[in-house]
Amino acid sequence: GSDLEFQLFYGTRSLHLYNETPSTILMLTNQGYRLDTRTMQVEPLGFDVQNGVDNLIWAGDYGPYMIFYNDRSIYRLRKGDQNFQLWIKMPRGVTVNSAYVASDGRVWLGTVQGLAYADFGKAELHPVPSDLFKEVTAVLPDTKGRVWIGAGNKFFAYFIAKNQFALFGESDGVIPDRYLKNSGLVTRQGDVLLGGNRSILMIDKSYELDNIDQPQVELKEVRIDDEFLPVQGEDEVPSIEVPSGSKTVELKVEAIFDDILRPKIYKYEIKGANEQTVITYSPVLRFHSFVPGESEVYLSCGTKEGKWGTPVKLAEIDFLTPWYQTTWFYLLVVAVLLLAAFFILRNILRRAEEQMQFQLKEKEKEVYAKKVTFLININHELRTPLTLINGPLQRIIRTMPASSSIYGTLCKVYRQTERMKNLLNMVLDLRKMEEGESTLDIHPHEVNDWIAHIVDDFTF
Repeated sequence: GSDLEFQLFYGTRSLHLYNETPSTILMLTNQGYRLDTRTMQVEPLGFDVQNGVDNLIWAGDYGPYMIFYNDRSIYRLRKGDQNFQLWIKMPRGVTVNSAYVASDGRVWLGTVQGLAYADFGKAELHPVPSDLFKEVTAVLPDTKGRVWIGAGNKFFAYFIAKNQFALFGESDGVIPDRYLKNSGLVTRQGDVLLGGNRSILMIDKSYELDNIDQPQVELKEVRIDDEFLPVQGEDEVPSIEVPSGSKTVELKVEAIFDDILRPKIYKYEIKGANEQTVITYSPVLRFHSFVPGESEVYLSCGTKEGKWGTPVKLAEIDFLTPWYQTTWFYLLVVAVLLLAAFFILRNILRRAEEQMQFQLKEKEKEVYAKKVTFLININHELRTPLTLINGPLQRIIRTMPASSSIYGTLCKVYRQTERMKNLLNMVLDLRKMEEGESTLDIHPHEVNDWIAHIVDDFTF
């Protein structure tokens, strides 16, 4: 058709050709076409998604299906059908570099996030976690339950049944190389071919991994910040004290294998206060952050067959506690806080007590003022009738002859009115004394005369 001719002669996209059947060929660009070699007729293929699919690459066949992928999705096409079916859409952030279909229908994927697989008929992506690599550029499963992996410039094998990885080096005939996408092939005889920038790697179908003896592991160097510490004898496990305030602790090890060219993988297991596991290619273990307490460091090395060797105890490390995190400091802080709380509480109680006393005094003053006001008012109320009695009584006594029979009685009544006037005056004098307007004037007095005078008032 005209679209295909335009793509072939004027298009800038790659054209991929794949044998579908002995008599049909698939031609894929940003669109799909099927060529019947018997009639030389071309028919377009459709997609169950809009706008077609760019750069589809064949990953393999499984039964009547052909599996294709690009960097975002996996598709399948039943041979003879007209439409590609979207099988798996990659999660956000996952980009496919390489894909290959194993004989059991499982699709193995090399992505920028690592190794993953999907079982045929299930739209689920299963990552295979590993600390040995991140991005996988080439992936190729063989017929013996192994997946051959190119990651960076290193070459690995993944043992599916054991869920273990093995790393290969120059002693295995593998040179450092960056293996290319879509460059793998499993031959009909079962051999594996994988292409890189510098070489083509061939793995014979009969190749089996040899077991490697336990390496000799030795702690060669200890450094705390910029200070190097002496390492004890080979037969002794070093005990290291890390002062508080230290920023970096480094342990450098040496692992000696019979195969000195084979690349080494180290697995550091820290047990105790700083428990963690570190898998790395570096012979140096660095602590950049740590918590106080005792820790033990064990090292095991990866063998060619993908196992870890027997852990060897490297060192015992005591990360000393800073003074501000010690028990006695906490106790001191608690004691200071309790003492401060005591003084604060005592001050609050003292102020509350002073406030209460002040309020009581104010209340007493208020009550006393009301009492004085009451007495003054009573004084004035009593003085008025008393004056009305005392004045006329005085005039009567002055005009009455002393020989009168009631003269003496009236005189006694008059003295009582005078006494009452003196008592009322005394109340006012006490008020004046309290306010400082007058003082108490004390004079001697004849008690006998005073008693006789009092008694005389009760004699009729």
